Amino acid sequence: MSSSVTPLDYPYPLDLRHLFRCGWLSGVTVESADQEFRVHSLLLSLLSEVFAESDEDNFQLKEDHPRIVEVVMRFIYQMNYDDVVEKSGFSKVKFHIKLYLIATKYCIEKLWIFVEDNLKSIIQEGVLKDGFSDAIDEYYNRGCDDDGAHRHLFVEASDLNFQGLKDRDDFLDVVQRTPDFVFDLILEFRKRLPWG
Repeated sequence: MSSSVTPLDYPYPLDLRHLFRCGWLSGVTVESADQEFRVHSLLLSLLSEVFAESDEDNFQLKEDHPRIVEVVMRFIYQMNYDDVVEKSGFSKVKFHIKLYLIATKYCIEKLWIFVEDNLKSIIQEGVLKDGFSDAIDEYYNRGCDDDGAHRHLFVEASDLNFQGLKDRDDFLDVVQRTPDFVFDLILEFRKRLPWG
């Protein structure tokens, strides 16, 4: 008799979260910098073009932050991630930007739509909190593949709250390191000019 865990060890109805925890019948391994996830290729392929087009059965995601990789793996099985935002160690806005960036990187459309639905309010809510400048840096300097589709969210929030941001060291640091953000901010300021 086998001692491995099977879905029969859990009460019915079977929940995909149980499959994630036990890894029963998983055929793919996803490795982060500090964890290994046994996942189901069907679920991975249904949610990501990148994984669907690959014949690999082991994916190395070690360049991505391990907590964010874990959230992605959990999202595949539960279509939610609310329970881990606080435990991630990131500010709420930086967490969502990191999650959005990895979702676009691996073409996990359901995840990026889920994040996108909340992004505007999260950025506006977090603009004067720690982590906002880090999120700008992350979005602008990490090489997001969304063609800058959400730059306006950072720019508009910065413009509306500029008086509160202009004396913050973290904001001034990101301004010095991120010329594209400065350019976008200047264009936003220009809209208020009589000839803008």
